[in-house]
Amino acid sequence: MPTYVYETVPTNPDTEPRRFELKQSIVDAALTHDPETGEAVIRIMLGGIPYAGARKSGHYATGHGADSGCCPGAERPPSPAPPTFLFIFLLP
Repeated sequence: MPTYVYETVPTNPDTEPRRFELKQSIVDAALTHDPETGEAVIRIMLGGIPYAGARKSGHYATGHGADSGCCPGAERPPSPAPPTFLFIFLLP
């Protein structure tokens, strides 16, 4: 079960927000109020992992991509052709 971080949203600007963690099922709805104080809360998104596909070609950079030979008939799509430019110079 994942652990989510919540932060209280104080109604008084002089009050510091309080952060707390709560283990919840991924299908449970996010909390709207602090279970201890009843104050409104927001869920904080922390950390994360970088996009795995940006590291290398292949599925999660493990070499299981279309060109690894793992799947018969799977071929890498052809690269698109570079753009073609046509320059026309009009001389006086």
